[in-house]
Amino acid sequence: MKKLKYYRHGGIKKGSQGQITLYGTVEAITDEPVKETFLGYSTSEAMKKFEITLKNKAEELAQFISQ
Repeated sequence: MKKLKYYRHGGIKKGSQGQITLYGTVEAITDEPVKETFLGYSTSEAMKKFEITLKNKAEELAQFISQ
């Protein structure tokens, strides 16, 4: 399976009720934007969880790309 590149970008958006929104992209055939909002997590915890989300999305999309 081909490994796809992914990265976080766009900074961190903090909401009025403590939510944290993170943005990223998986480089597939076309770039796939990824956005996730966390509530009840510290910034560092949210960033770690988002890194896992990006990795999983990259693995999911890699299944559809021929090598």
